[in-house]
Amino acid sequence: PEDKKKYRATAVKILQEELLISKLADDLKIEVSEEEFDQEISSFMSLLGGGNLQKMKQEWRKNGSLDRLRSRMRRDKTLDHLLGKIKLNEEMIDRQEILANN
Repeated sequence: PEDKKKYRATAVKILQEELLISKLADDLKIEVSEEEFDQEISSFMSLLGGGNLQKMKQEWRKNGSLDRLRSRMRRDKTLDHLLGKIKLNEEMIDRQEILANN
């Protein structure tokens, strides 16, 4: 029972994160173009030794993989967009000065 609670809490947290990212993608109007989508599938297919893009898309559509791939790509684009907006500032801190002032 305790393990079940732990796994449930983790699953709920992951779902909440995915819903938040999906909402952000909607608000930012982030979409995956067909060209980007086909390129991703082609890259995957080249790792497998090649194949027919349309046939692969048809097979993946049947088993739900196509939707999962598009969702993952949209999620990644959203996170990349957000990370591109973040500006990190690096500041040197004198530890001795901080200790002296506290």
